[in-house]
Amino acid sequence: MKSTLKLSLLILAALPALFTSCKKEDTKPQVIEYKQPSIADRQTIVDVPSGLNTLADQGDMNALTASIYIEMANGISQFGSDFYIPSDAERQSGDQNSANYFWTYAGYSYWMTYKKESDKYVWTWDWETPEVQRFTYIKAEESLDGKSGNWSIYDPEASSQTVWTYNWSLDANGNFTASLVWNEDNATTGSFEVVDNADSSGSFIYKEDGVKTAEVNWNSDGSGTYWLMGDGSGVTGSWTAGK
Repeated sequence: MKSTLKLSLLILAALPALFTSCKKEDTKPQVIEYKQPSIADRQTIVDVPSGLNTLADQGDMNALTASIYIEMANGISQFGSDFYIPSDAERQSGDQNSANYFWTYAGYSYWMTYKKESDKYVWTWDWETPEVQRFTYIKAEESLDGKSGNWSIYDPEASSQTVWTYNWSLDANGNFTASLVWNEDNATTGSFEVVDNADSSGSFIYKEDGVKTAEVNWNSDGSGTYWLMGDGSGVTGSWTAGK
């Protein structure tokens, strides 16, 4: 009898802790862990071929122009750092599939919304300045497997207009393909088509107002060619492996 009573008291003593434990587990919110787009840390869309740089250093002005066009495309990479959330950001809301963060800096307000949908991740970065009401500055999407995605960069002075659009994909062999469009006054000014293969070969095409202006192709051994629009059939140049 005493044993039964003792056991009953032990069970009763344990019940509050059990209920508390269950309550905490049941009510603890499961919030999605924030992560940046997989290519946010990519320093360049494509590296300028070393042989093309060598020609430019040797005084080939056409090679220099071609390399400048490639660097123009690489300008989109600077936006990768914008997906970073500072340590003092406040998480205003969140659940298993989305989270919203807020912070301020130098009189500006920022919101980052991160969502996981059925087939993709979505980032939306909003700004508010003393002069401009809250608007979306960057929106990005990426497939759940990290093999494709897109970024849209909006104009702060006309928030419905994109300044940059960037679509990219990565195939099973690690070959990277990107298509970029630069807009001014809500019209396409320049577009870039990039292929950066895992074997170090690749290609680059720049179009201005829809007209091909430059093309660069390079091989895995380091050799390559360039073409620039000019009189007649254009201007061409080449470099050999190891140059």
